[in-house]
Amino acid sequence: MTKKQSQQPKKKSNPAKNEKKTSFDIRKVVIFCIALILIAVLIIAIPNIRLLFVGQDVDVSTPHEPKVIDLEFRQDGELDFFDYDGSVITTIDIEIADDDGSRLQGLMGRDSMEENQGMLFIYYSTGTPRPASMWMKNTIIPLDMIFIRQDKTISEIVEDTVPFDETPIISSEPIGYVLEVNAGFTRRHGIEPGHKVTWR
Repeated sequence: MTKKQSQQPKKKSNPAKNEKKTSFDIRKVVIFCIALILIAVLIIAIPNIRLLFVGQDVDVSTPHEPKVIDLEFRQDGELDFFDYDGSVITTIDIEIADDDGSRLQGLMGRDSMEENQGMLFIYYSTGTPRPASMWMKNTIIPLDMIFIRQDKTISEIVEDTVPFDETPIISSEPIGYVLEVNAGFTRRHGIEPGHKVTWR
C-alpha cells in the first residue's frame, strides 16, 4: 500500500454542531449569573421579610438589644417586710402595676433600679387566686421575684432571674401579688418564704 493510499480523508467540521455547543455554554453562564443574583437578593431581603407582613412601624430589634425606656421610678407607696415575730426587716418604695398595660410592661427596658425600690404586681387581691406567670423578656436588670399570697405572706422567691430570658416563671401555688426587686435583695436582707409584707 502506497503512502497516498494510506492517508485518511479529513473529517469536515460541522458548523451547526459548534454553534449549538456555543449556545448551550452561553445559556449555562446566564443561568449561573441569574442564580447568583437571586441568592444575593434573598440574603438582603430575609432580614426585612417580617416588615412585609407586619408593617413598617414594628420594632425588629433583637431580644438582646431592647430599647432602654427613659422612665423614672414612680413611687406609689411603701412596702414593709416583717419577720416572723412581727418586727420590720426593711422598707422599700414601690411602683404599683395593677392593670393589664402596666403589668405587661413591668420593668421592661429599664436599665437600673435603686436598692430600696421595687415593682408590685397586683393580680388577684380579691376573688379566686390563681398561679401567676412571669418572664424576663426585654428586661435588662436581673431580679428577685417574690410571689405573695392573698394574705400577704411570701409563698416563694425566685432569685437572680436572667435578663432577656423568655422562659415562663410560674408560681407553684395560687397567689395574689408578685414583687420584683433587684437581684440579691432578698438574700442581702434575709427575706424568705413565710415572711409577711404590707404596703401603704
